Amino acid sequence: MDEDQSAKTPVDEEATHSQPIEEPLDPSGIAQFVEHDRCPRYLKQRVDPGDEPDAREWREAYGLMNIALLGNGKEFEARQVEALAANAMKIIGPDLGDRSNADTPDITVDETWHETTEGRTNQLTTALDDAAALSPTAAGDRPYILCYQAPLGGQIGNQDVWGEVDCLVLSPATAAPANEPSSQQDGSSQADSESTTVQPQPSTNDADVVARVLDIKSASEQQPSHRVQVAVYSVLFDQLLTDEPTPSCRIATSVLTQETAATTGESLHPLDLPTFYRQEWQLIVRQLLAADGPIETALNDDLGELPFSIDRVCDNCAYKEACATR
Repeated sequence: MDEDQSAKTPVDEEATHSQPIEEPLDPSGIAQFVEHDRCPRYLKQRVDPGDEPDAREWREAYGLMNIALLGNGKEFEARQVEALAANAMKIIGPDLGDRSNADTPDITVDETWHETTEGRTNQLTTALDDAAALSPTAAGDRPYILCYQAPLGGQIGNQDVWGEVDCLVLSPATAAPANEPSSQQDGSSQADSESTTVQPQPSTNDADVVARVLDIKSASEQQPSHRVQVAVYSVLFDQLLTDEPTPSCRIATSVLTQETAATTGESLHPLDLPTFYRQEWQLIVRQLLAADGPIETALNDDLGELPFSIDRVCDNCAYKEACATR
């Protein structure tokens, strides 16, 4: 999902660095932390700014940035969800309300997300069982269930994390392509190969279900922050598979950008999208969220004590004014 570029309001405006953050981190915020060159002030102001939003009459800080671009991104996402949903056997998603809006996908949701965490977890585990039992209705069919804005939560390192992945696609393993299309740029140099530990997962031949964790970005091409966001979702989905009795599942990860987008009116099979090597990006996520890692360090320090510099990365930052006037 495209970054909403809005500042988050803290649960407790009296909170200080000595108190825990009451709201879980969102994968989009983690991705934007990476997008902003891991700027600690960006993350602190987004998650736990204290009284800084009320410190003065800001002209731009703590407000929406690039509203027109945000609107275009939501419309792009809506059209791509329509393409991805076109041939789904079942769609689970939120109550979409008025689907005549351009930024709302015109799709029929067969089952809406439950209001409770337990209810949503049960829906996901049931969807995995249902996906394992799917069979083609005609030669060449590759049936799948589309979970739109699928809620995923858990703990990574010392941080609670919760968010809604744009699409979680569940398909019987027999529907997966023999060789999954992969992106050319894996970004492997960003991971520390000496400390890589990968959770084993079944091969496509051994799995009952193939899951595609997929986020939609209106960018012209994939960025590292996009992959970080999807990797966060995949870690959370991994946890659900570990914690709940589910069919054997193989996970793949994708970012849909304008490079791989469907044109209006076209259908798009989600398993045809290129994947990236998620294990290395999951490692980066675990390093970011580790005890005493960059995210915990940024959140535990007072805002005024965090180092920063003003450069081109700050141009589209919602908090640039607050930093520039310090």
